[in-house]
Amino acid sequence: MPLIIIVGEDRFSVKNKAQQLINEAKIDDFSTALYDVSETPLDEALNDALTIPFMADQKAVIIRHAHFFSDPKEAAIYKDSEHFKQLATVNLDHVYLIFLVEGKKILDKPALLKAVGDVAEVIRLEPKKPEDLKAWIDRQLAKAELRLAGPLKEVLYERMTHDPEVAYQEMKKLLLYTYETRTIDLETLEQLITPVLDEDVFKIINQMLEGKKEKAFKTIEDLLSAKTDALGILTAMIHKFRELALTQAFLKEKTSKDDLASTLKVSPGRAYYMIKNAQMVPASQVQQELERLSEYDQAIKTGQMDKNLALELFVLGH
Repeated sequence: MPLIIIVGEDRFSVKNKAQQLINEAKIDDFSTALYDVSETPLDEALNDALTIPFMADQKAVIIRHAHFFSDPKEAAIYKDSEHFKQLATVNLDHVYLIFLVEGKKILDKPALLKAVGDVAEVIRLEPKKPEDLKAWIDRQLAKAELRLAGPLKEVLYERMTHDPEVAYQEMKKLLLYTYETRTIDLETLEQLITPVLDEDVFKIINQMLEGKKEKAFKTIEDLLSAKTDALGILTAMIHKFRELALTQAFLKEKTSKDDLASTLKVSPGRAYYMIKNAQMVPASQVQQELERLSEYDQAIKTGQMDKNLALELFVLGH
C-alpha cells in the first residue's frame, strides 16, 4: 500500500502533487475519495481506506488537513485511533492513502507515523518561487502554441507569479479565451488577467501605519465584496513587506534606483516607488509586521484560524 504524506506551505502545490500521484497510478475520479478531517472524523476516512474498492482494482483516499503529523496537540487526540493502527498490519494493496499537511514540516517523531513504521513515504515540497512560475507559464504557452510578444508576457509575469493557484486559474482563463484565435492584444489581456493587489494592499498598509483603522477596514471590505480572497490579501501583504525589507537592505548599500531596477528586474518607475515606500517605514517595524503576517499565514494554512478573522486581527493590531 502506498501511504504517502505530502508536506508543503503552498496548498495548491500540495493538492496538485496528490493529483499527480493519482494520475500516475491511473486511478479515476470515481475511485478517488477526498476527506477533510476538519469536517469529517479521521476514523471515517481511514475506514474507507481499509475497505476494498467497488468495481476497481485500486482506489485513492486523500485526507486533507492532516495536522496530527505536525501539531503535537492534534497528534495526542488521534494517537489511539484503532483504524490507524490497522494500517501497519492489514494488506492494503488496493489503496493509495495520501495525507496532505499544509505547513512547513511534520513532527520529528509523530505518534501516528510511528504506528505505521516504514510504510509511509514523506514528500516535502518547497514553496514555488516567481522564477518557477515564470518557467511554468512559458511551458503552458509553448504547449498551447500561444506566442506572446515581450510586453504581453511581462503582463503575465507580473500578474501571475505571486501565487501558484492564481497562476493556474488565470492561465486556464487565458488559454480558454485564445483557444481558437491563438492571439490576444495587450488591452484585452490586461482586462482578462486579474491584476496583482499591490496598489490596494499598499493603501491598506499605509492606512494601518497612519492609525486609520476604519479606512483600512473599508478598503478590505471593498476588496472582499469584489470576491477578493482574504488569504490572497494577506499573501500580497507579505509580498509587500518583504519588498520593503529587501529595498531597505539595498538602500543600506547606497544602491541607486537604476541598480535596484536592474538587480530586481523591475522598471525604473517601479524602483522609484519601492525606494520611496521603503523610506517611509522603520526597518524594525517592517520585520515586526512580517513576523505577525507569517504567524497568521501559518495559522490559516494549518486550519487553526479563519482567513477573514486573521485579516481583521492583523489590522486591529495597529
